Amino acid sequence: MKNIMIITYHTVWRVRRLVGLPVLIAVLLSGCGGEDESAPELAVLPTRTPVPATDAPVDEPSAHYEVVSLQDEVNAYLAAADAAGALDRIDLFREHVIQQAPECAQSEMWPEAQPLELFDFNLVEVDNVTWHEVVDTFPEDGIMQVVSETMEQTVPLLPPPQPVRICLVPVPRNGPPEDQPDGGVNVIVFSDDLIIIACSAGSLCLDYLPDKLAFFYSYAYQVGQTGWIGGETPLLGFAVYFGRGTDFARQINPDAVFAWDDALTPEKEADVWSRMQEFLLTTYQDWPEYRNVNRFMYGDQDQDRFPAWGGAYIGTQIVSAYRERHPDVSLVELAALPPDILLADSGYTP
Repeated sequence: MKNIMIITYHTVWRVRRLVGLPVLIAVLLSGCGGEDESAPELAVLPTRTPVPATDAPVDEPSAHYEVVSLQDEVNAYLAAADAAGALDRIDLFREHVIQQAPECAQSEMWPEAQPLELFDFNLVEVDNVTWHEVVDTFPEDGIMQVVSETMEQTVPLLPPPQPVRICLVPVPRNGPPEDQPDGGVNVIVFSDDLIIIACSAGSLCLDYLPDKLAFFYSYAYQVGQTGWIGGETPLLGFAVYFGRGTDFARQINPDAVFAWDDALTPEKEADVWSRMQEFLLTTYQDWPEYRNVNRFMYGDQDQDRFPAWGGAYIGTQIVSAYRERHPDVSLVELAALPPDILLADSGYTP
């Protein structure tokens, strides 16, 4: 059999509720911009069978990651769904996609979640005709080329402790490809060694993928360093994840653009930071304070008190302040610092 969130990241990472807790799966899905980049010759074969690590020297980036595409599995699901009722789609998706690629469906970051809860679409309501178009135009080879190029740059900077699996999924869309946010490419971090790349807009995905993958590769690496699952991660942890992810992506592409780059004015930054202090250790397991994680990180209807991307912007400022104080810190050392120690040693004051 030929031919696969997790950044989400990060969609960014629109936040949903998961098993009674709001989570940032939707945040992992969008919010990063990117520049158009040409891709080198394909280095990772488009196959459900990963390239064995022994096929390349251990110091080669390709030995540290594998790429799996679910294009054929999703196509098989759609063929079965066309002949079934809408209420049968969930069981059919499990049969034709999840059970065929279990290695791409287990989230250690959100262990209580079912795989379908981690994708940002409703199988019963999606337009399968449009989804067929997405699968037919899914740029499998192009995505693998971009993944190969990006990982050739990221792995030497942050060598993973174990191989990272990167799973590719064509997902449904609403509206024409050109209207999809961020070129229709979403990234989800399922664990420190599992990243999902979802594409809904054909070749447009390729323009935004390099920066987003670099960002969420760093995010996944940080998840492994802290050892926190999603519900245990405090507000400060999420802010620092975003700050270090932004910093890392710009080590590769200094022109990388993110939704939170200009989120706050100096005055608003000071205001938001002063009100964040009470909740820096708040997690999604804290009731009812958990709501403040989303509010500060991604915004709220009360935009004056909770501007969009406020916490993400502050996270980038904390990391930037730390770098100014410690200009010789390596990316590996920076990624390994506990968020509270990083903050304390940054001297950050808005």
